[in-house]
Amino acid sequence: MFILGFIIWFLLGCSTSVQQESVNEEANHVKLSKLKEISSLTNMDDIRVFCAQNKEPEVQQVCRRYMQRSHLFEYQHQETKEKKTAKLSICSPSDITCWETHSHNAKTVEEASSYCSQLESSRWEKECYFTTAENWLRNNSNMYDKSVSLCRKTGNVYPKCLQHLTILMLRQEFTLQQAVEKAAVIENHWSQNDKVKATQLDLFWFTFLDMYRNKFQGISAALYDELPLESHPHITSYLVHTLITRDATIKTPAEWKDIGLFYIKSKEKLQFVNRNSPKTPSDTNFRTCNNCIPFFNHGYRSTSTDLEEDVLLAAHAVMQLSNVNK
Repeated sequence: MFILGFIIWFLLGCSTSVQQESVNEEANHVKLSKLKEISSLTNMDDIRVFCAQNKEPEVQQVCRRYMQRSHLFEYQHQETKEKKTAKLSICSPSDITCWETHSHNAKTVEEASSYCSQLESSRWEKECYFTTAENWLRNNSNMYDKSVSLCRKTGNVYPKCLQHLTILMLRQEFTLQQAVEKAAVIENHWSQNDKVKATQLDLFWFTFLDMYRNKFQGISAALYDELPLESHPHITSYLVHTLITRDATIKTPAEWKDIGLFYIKSKEKLQFVNRNSPKTPSDTNFRTCNNCIPFFNHGYRSTSTDLEEDVLLAAHAVMQLSNVNK
């Protein structure tokens, strides 16, 4: 009798286990089906409706990505094609987070690519390269070269991927000397491509000087002697911007030029008065004009190799900003 009872208990236990496995398998199938559907959506209204109706944690994670990373809508659509890479069975082809996790932990560009390429959505495959490039550089500032190699796989958002890497190079506090060393990494990598080198160095120095001015609550012309030539137009921008925005009086650009040149010559520190200063252009596009550099309000300003003329150009640009002199 005891043996019969044990057999019945064992069989019921096995049946319950099989039923639970079936339930789990069905839930996983539903989840993956929803991940596949949301990864194919391109209209923001459709995405909002889908996210409101589907609360699975994995789906909501993708929903947050859509809201936080606007460039997801910039990827050029491509029809799903047969993958040439060897298929791996670690994750489902629609499980974005799973493949990204493996890619982020990869040691080489080739290994990371073998994971990202498994995603059936071309948009999310490219985004996998993008986030892996960011993750590598965020965890190790010596990974710039490898991260750039992954950015090359992101298609039409490649310029934006590079910009994110440049900003990530500045995510920790740097001394002036450390900033010069980090800029040298970018310069050396792009030594054969002057256009990209200039674009990334301009973004680097504009962003660094914004951090520097906020940290020390001011800026002085002494920086001209301590930082490389590529940074000088940006030093001029910040000197002139600091000068004009802290003064309530209205002057002509020529008058501001003369005052700016006085402070440059004296190297006296200009105290910064933060009056809702415009944001730095962390996501600007490649320049569309010659001899232009990133400026406030996600804009650009013209520059000159002649310091006096450049101060005047900076004064004109600052005075065009909204709320200046108010």
